[in-house]
Amino acid sequence: MVAGLLGTTAVAIAVASAQLPRLRRMRALLNAERTGHDVQRRVDRYKPEVVLYFTGPATTVYQANMWLETLERLDRKAMVLVRSPEVVGALAPTPLPVVCVTRAEDMMNFDLGTVKVALYPGNTGKNLHLLREEHIKHVFVGHGDSDKGPSSNPVSKVFDEVWVAGPAGRDRYHNSDAGVRDEAIVEVGRPQLGEITTEPSGGPVPTVLYAPTWEGWDSEHGYSSLLGMGERIVRTLLDQGPRLRVIYRPHPYTGRGCRRPPPCTPGSSG
Repeated sequence: MVAGLLGTTAVAIAVASAQLPRLRRMRALLNAERTGHDVQRRVDRYKPEVVLYFTGPATTVYQANMWLETLERLDRKAMVLVRSPEVVGALAPTPLPVVCVTRAEDMMNFDLGTVKVALYPGNTGKNLHLLREEHIKHVFVGHGDSDKGPSSNPVSKVFDEVWVAGPAGRDRYHNSDAGVRDEAIVEVGRPQLGEITTEPSGGPVPTVLYAPTWEGWDSEHGYSSLLGMGERIVRTLLDQGPRLRVIYRPHPYTGRGCRRPPPCTPGSSG
């Protein structure tokens, strides 16, 4: 009898042990569901009208960071919506609410009924999970306004509006045959440059800002002045002596792309 009890106990323990991974998954799912409901309640109370939606990897989070200060100055409630915990950790400090929704199913079930405008700093596949919301005006704001391909990407057609810095941005889309309707292009300026002036600073030493774009992955996208003439530009400015102050601000991706001046080998990368 004792042997039978011991055998039964051993079987029960083995069965319970086999069920532990499943029980842990169920517990995690229940916790995730409770967390999801809590986040939804908080968002419902906050009633955001503007959402900055970012879905890229953490290495490209600068694309979202550049818009945080602009959103903070809005007279409407804004929040940041991202799709991975890594991005949350890489975001710049901000008083804006930040919500992270990782699963596509949860994203598509998330209620954003009070949101009127969604701003997209990049063209990524996961944008589709929010673009399906018909009551929201979807706006591509990008993360820079230049002659590079992404500044006139045909994918921009999926957005209700494309916001550009000025007439040059409008012309860029028109000349590229990207298919973006002219009435969908809105010239809004570039808020990040609000503190920069072309007028003399009024101080004893004038200041020059040199902020080149990155090298690009290959010669086809090598728009940067950095490799071909960056050193000469800075040296010429510094040769002016103490009469001039030079500020060099590199692109966040500087050093990751083609390491040689164009033409460089297509596909080479750092």
